[in-house]
Amino acid sequence: MICCFLMLISGFGKRKRALAMEFPKNWFLFGILLILVQAETCFSSDHSDSGVLEQSLSLEILNKSPETYKETSENVLVELYSESLCPFCANFIVNYLSHFFDNGLIEIVDIRIIPFGNAHINSDGSITCQHGPDECKLNIIQTCAINLWPNVTQWFPFILCLESLPRHTAAQQWTSCVKSSNLELSRIAECYEGPLGDKLERRFADETFSLKPPHQYVPWVLVNGTPLYDDYESVETYVCQVYKGPKPLPAICNSIMDIFPLRLKNVRPKGQNMSKRIFS
Repeated sequence: MICCFLMLISGFGKRKRALAMEFPKNWFLFGILLILVQAETCFSSDHSDSGVLEQSLSLEILNKSPETYKETSENVLVELYSESLCPFCANFIVNYLSHFFDNGLIEIVDIRIIPFGNAHINSDGSITCQHGPDECKLNIIQTCAINLWPNVTQWFPFILCLESLPRHTAAQQWTSCVKSSNLELSRIAECYEGPLGDKLERRFADETFSLKPPHQYVPWVLVNGTPLYDDYESVETYVCQVYKGPKPLPAICNSIMDIFPLRLKNVRPKGQNMSKRIFS
């Protein structure tokens, strides 16, 4: 929360005078309100001039798969653009995405995780991460596991374990997740310490930079290529609504669709009425 507060204050520096004129006696309360509104995401420093795209999340748009999606797959594609040590990414992975493996949605979903997030590439070619060198290290370690074991049922338990570790010790304790996930430490270490890990991470960097519309924060969740914006916690609802394959819908979908039968018809991203997001 302190991190997000500092980011909000720095991002609002240029607009403070104008806002102060409108709220001269309530600036502190207004700032607290903004923290609460924005506290669900880690902000991007790469797209500070990008506003929220004016579009509705309709069934028609959601059913259009991205170019990278295998046309032969009839599953719904869920993509998570994330970064290590981001508490909001960890919350989404641990408390939302992991449920797919328990409630049957994994049978109708293809999951991708792209751990680069708000990092950027410097003029000298080096990579700087939002949460420092430890994040960069863990991003590459996650990238190596995802690429070395293409089956999501193999690499996801490892990612889940990493995201469950205490943030201040995760970079030192990451090897503890290897054994519990039945992966091979030597293969991950060789990838991370050698040129392959860096090459794979830069590939994910290129993919992140190529997003259209650009990602505005993390976690940045897409369903069939369409971003869910701040409504990413409703990812299960979107998956159930857009799946058109031959497999029977998991039982969880019946419960969801009873509660939200018309959810996708006129859904607009939360905060879309804001003229501009606040970035660090």
